[in-house]
Amino acid sequence: MCGVFASTVCFAAPTLEALMDQAAAAGVSCLELSAGMSCPTALPELQAALVRQVEASGMRLRLHNYFPPPAEPFVLNLASNDAAVLEASLALCRRALHLCAALGIPYYSVHAGFCVHAAPQDLGRPLHALPRIPAAQARDIFVQSVQGLAREAAALGLELALENNVVEASNFLPGEPLLLGGDPQELLLLLEAIAAPNVRLLLDLGHLHVSARTMGFAMETAVGLLAPHVRVVHVSQNDGLADQHLPLPPDGGWFRRLAPLLPAEVDLVLEAWRVPLQEIRPQLDLMEAVFRADHRPWNEREQSL
Repeated sequence: MCGVFASTVCFAAPTLEALMDQAAAAGVSCLELSAGMSCPTALPELQAALVRQVEASGMRLRLHNYFPPPAEPFVLNLASNDAAVLEASLALCRRALHLCAALGIPYYSVHAGFCVHAAPQDLGRPLHALPRIPAAQARDIFVQSVQGLAREAAALGLELALENNVVEASNFLPGEPLLLGGDPQELLLLLEAIAAPNVRLLLDLGHLHVSARTMGFAMETAVGLLAPHVRVVHVSQNDGLADQHLPLPPDGGWFRRLAPLLPAEVDLVLEAWRVPLQEIRPQLDLMEAVFRADHRPWNEREQSL
């Protein structure tokens, strides 16, 4: 395992400074920065602020999706056939890659694309009524977008990690996806089409749990198929109907069942919403304990039985 991180969404922090203070108070030294807080939007200012924070705290960082935050909210979609949305999405990803390079962060993670034109207020709701992007066209645009970003990432010595989308029952149309990358087989086909060795996966287990129930595949089978390509794992709990972003139960929930199937060298990220500050460190410790127990050499596991 490379590291155990807490996502921005675990905290109720309105600013970058507040986030760093809360993380320190919670005993968290590894953070994945995502949406949901105010910070400088100018890249030089943001970079300088992060460098100061890292030097002061020793915090390890990862960047995800809407970080660095755009000046104007929009739905990042690397599969959009709207030229303005696509360019804004690519520009955000390029800024993130350059920020990763400046901060010594090894990869940037971003969601797979959408086959609809969505606004920020549409996210988390049924998408059927939104204007569509033909799935084949969306896939082609997404592949070309990621190939271009992969070349830029490679020039900076970085990797990209693509996150599987969550497919709830309200957004499932057989044979006519509204979201790319909800199906494990499709994720493999996208990776094959992109054909870039520095493009890997962010496997969101909460997303996978919901999509598996909606689309009728087994989580264990999906993790086994995708494991060789996984760079980072998002961990949270849900009821299989919606992406609830709940903390893990004391027994580790279905993370305990899936952890043995994951590669040994991955980052783990707790992505549970607004966890009480005193409970974040125990959640991270639980994730690490479950993962390490399942990745000990077999002879050590047998001795503990």
